[in-house]
Amino acid sequence: MKRSHFRHVFLAAFVVLSVFSAVLLTEGCKKKCGSVTCQNGGTCTNDTCVCQSGYKGTSCETLWSTAYLGSYTCSQNCAPPITGTATWQSVVATASTNASYTITISDFGNLNVKVTATIDGNGNITIPEGNGVAGSGVFANNVMTIHYTTSTNNVPGSQCTLTMNKN
Repeated sequence: MKRSHFRHVFLAAFVVLSVFSAVLLTEGCKKKCGSVTCQNGGTCTNDTCVCQSGYKGTSCETLWSTAYLGSYTCSQNCAPPITGTATWQSVVATASTNASYTITISDFGNLNVKVTATIDGNGNITIPEGNGVAGSGVFANNVMTIHYTTSTNNVPGSQCTLTMNKN
């Protein structure tokens, strides 16, 4: 009887230890984002949060538009030159779409026009032909740098580089 009792205790201990080990090993193999918890529908891939469209940040905590919205101090260099003041203020407002983001820039190029552009999650800006301008650029370190061409207004065919510093 003692021998049978010992076998039951040994078997029960073996089963408990096996289950505990399996749970421990399974938990240890799960991919984690370290101490970061992915937010706003983001998923963890290779220890990095992959954000859903419209969000960015190490844990997908920031709505994309907060980086671009605001008031900017602007200046530009054009050839041939466009008349106007050397610096001026523009405001960037925004509305999101599916895979890219739509922004509006007031007093674009000091031409007294509002331009609609798209900007992706990497800060790449595209301005389709409209309101007498077309171009592309990038947003980095709170600065938009946009290269554009005029087709109307002050000097048709001017090639310009617009620098917008976020206030």
